[in-house]
Amino acid sequence: MPRDELDFVVIGAAKSGTTSLYAAISQHPGLFIPSEKEVPFFNDPRWYRRGFDAYMRTYFSDVPDGQAIGTVTPQYMLDTSDGAVRQTALRMSRQLPGARLVVILRNPVDRAYSHYKMRVQRGYEQRSFDDVVDQAIAAGDGPREGAAADEHRYVFGSEYGRIIGEFLRHYPREALLILTTKQLRDDPVAVSQSVFAHIGVDDDFVPADADKTHREGGSAPKVRVLTPGFLFGIPGVQWVWRNAVPARFRKRVEYRLNLWNIKADDLRLSPDDQAYRRLMDYLADDLAALDRIEPGLVF
Repeated sequence: MPRDELDFVVIGAAKSGTTSLYAAISQHPGLFIPSEKEVPFFNDPRWYRRGFDAYMRTYFSDVPDGQAIGTVTPQYMLDTSDGAVRQTALRMSRQLPGARLVVILRNPVDRAYSHYKMRVQRGYEQRSFDDVVDQAIAAGDGPREGAAADEHRYVFGSEYGRIIGEFLRHYPREALLILTTKQLRDDPVAVSQSVFAHIGVDDDFVPADADKTHREGGSAPKVRVLTPGFLFGIPGVQWVWRNAVPARFRKRVEYRLNLWNIKADDLRLSPDDQAYRRLMDYLADDLAALDRIEPGLVF
């Protein structure tokens, strides 16, 4: 019988190590996380219209008694045209007032660039990163909803202070565990065990291969015709895929295909790059807000 509430949610940030964290914590015998990993509800208009009961029946039916259940859904820290973070946080707090939340954060410029590279790899983005940064900064303090947010989500998704602040409007500070990609890289077992402790399951459990990297970044696909940007450009393909294919099968295929279809590269921005400096300057006030929430974070 499906449960009616999630015990925990890893809300992001996207491109900050959530796949590696998922691979580690999902091994815990006291936890259940859907194998599809990213199964958004609160900012997914299709699922939200169907209702939370339908969502729980799809992804959490017949979970053994005693297991804590949750998701790893980095979409919750991204502002998109379908659901801004402010709305996501409000919806989540109303449905899951007692949930334990987990955040893992990466250097905000590196995160934005990695997110940009992923969108290039999937065939959705043709602009240069310099143009992305210029356009986002030009938008300034404009709206974070609608088309503007979708256009510049690489940058806006790195506004950690603002985003976490939205969740803290509705959740007590102790409900939120804040980690960094550096911590995960330096001591993945300790990070996994801190998540276990936060959720309230046995924190002595040691996941296997916790230091394995599970998603290599890249800006080009192995096979272009298998990218969503190419496939969904074919008339009718996206509608059939989204409406005729069962949700669980569709998510599993998308998740595994996207993991495989990447030509890994080590392209990174240097702190000396103009785009890096401009973006870090732009995010300075937001990073100060983050420091007030969690002082002393090292990315």
